[in-house]
Amino acid sequence: ETETDYAITCIEAIQSHLDKENKTLILAQFDIEIETNYYRELVYNLEHCIHHQALIKVAVLSFEDIYLCPSFGVAPSTLAYRKQVQH
Repeated sequence: ETETDYAITCIEAIQSHLDKENKTLILAQFDIEIETNYYRELVYNLEHCIHHQALIKVAVLSFEDIYLCPSFGVAPSTLAYRKQVQH
């Protein structure tokens, strides 16, 4: 919240390590193991980030002096649908 430069540095460090080859992974939770892969998990994390952006957007909309792009916190499939029905 208060150290935005540090947050940006952390985000950039994460971004610089994302470009990896796909590989099989095992997702283990509780007593369940599910086969997945790196790309699928990366997409899941992206979608989950959009979910959090939507929550942030709800809070930020109460401030008149903060502008967010209308697509912030909206899933790509929703944006595509909106574009389709507008034409």
